[in-house]
Amino acid sequence: MPLCHVTMSLCRSTWAICGSGPTAYQPSLKSEDALPKSASVKRGHEARPMDLLKWLEGESSQLHTYVKTVKYAVTPLLKNPIHRQYTDHSVEHSYRVIEHLNQLTDDLMQDHERCLSANETYILLAAAYLHDIGMQDERHAVELTASLYGGALDKSYNGMREIEFYYLEQIRERHHEYTRKMIEEYLEERNEYVKIGLPRIDVLDELVGLVAEAHRQVDIYQSTFCPVYHAKAFIRPRLLAALLRLADGLDIDYSRVDMERLKLMIVPPDSQLHWYLCYYVSGVEIAGQDIRIHYRLPKKRPHYRSWLEPLIERKIRSELEYLHSAFESNGLIFTMDSSEPSYHMKLEPLPSQVEHAADDASLRAAYDADESDASPDE
Repeated sequence: MPLCHVTMSLCRSTWAICGSGPTAYQPSLKSEDALPKSASVKRGHEARPMDLLKWLEGESSQLHTYVKTVKYAVTPLLKNPIHRQYTDHSVEHSYRVIEHLNQLTDDLMQDHERCLSANETYILLAAAYLHDIGMQDERHAVELTASLYGGALDKSYNGMREIEFYYLEQIRERHHEYTRKMIEEYLEERNEYVKIGLPRIDVLDELVGLVAEAHRQVDIYQSTFCPVYHAKAFIRPRLLAALLRLADGLDIDYSRVDMERLKLMIVPPDSQLHWYLCYYVSGVEIAGQDIRIHYRLPKKRPHYRSWLEPLIERKIRSELEYLHSAFESNGLIFTMDSSEPSYHMKLEPLPSQVEHAADDASLRAAYDADESDASPDE
């Protein structure tokens, strides 16, 4: 049966997760979905969280092998990014996203009623490795750029740089869509598809594409994200998409940027600002369902503190608010706060142009927030 028919039939059922309300999702747990005894013991949060990939190996060696195959296939694909001016989207980014997933699912995996099944874990990990492959797909952006400029291309140096910038921005802005297209092309063996390592397991790999695309912008409260009944158990695409989106959004610390490489690049101030914001985040701590952002700032630059909430925290808080229903219906309520920054002599301050960009971005964020607060509820 086609996936769309499966999801539509489920949305007509009585499963509460298809709504946006807080009713908990409580599947009947099959024996093959139960956690091993060693994993069901409640651990203090000072211990390392569960490693989802290792857990999957104990539950299904075949699915574990499939995830490893995807990892090996995607590593060279992401090795040389075409977007040099953006923060890291290589497989190293995927590793950090998966580490966040290990932490975000720690409480969930100790809950026998709601823990991820082996199939769900496979989908989530495969999507984590694949979610940014669309950043490498130039084909569709070429069509968009050509339609914008038509035959009247400015072939001067500045004109070509403008076209290149627009072209790369189109890829970044729509890379989640391109990721889904690349996965579908591979599954259907059409066009000049790229080998991405998926085993072509009908429903499961279709859901990998759905979840990978939903790491940004996609409305996860559509009917396509309702539970799917497969192999005698329900799969929860909405929960998986919410977990991936949050984990991806939390990869914001200094390990995502190489500031020495930035010195050699010609990057617009707005893009440089994203690098510096990561540079000033010393880490993201996840303990159970509590998220805390830790900052480090250059000494004698205390005014930088005023930019952190509008330029870093506000986006994450907005994402958490949007994802709240998907998490709450599965027994998760994530909260976020931040620590006071530590100040260090050796941290580089913002160049003057980037400082102006930070001021402008902060003002825009404040204006957008005021507009949002003033808008009537729909």
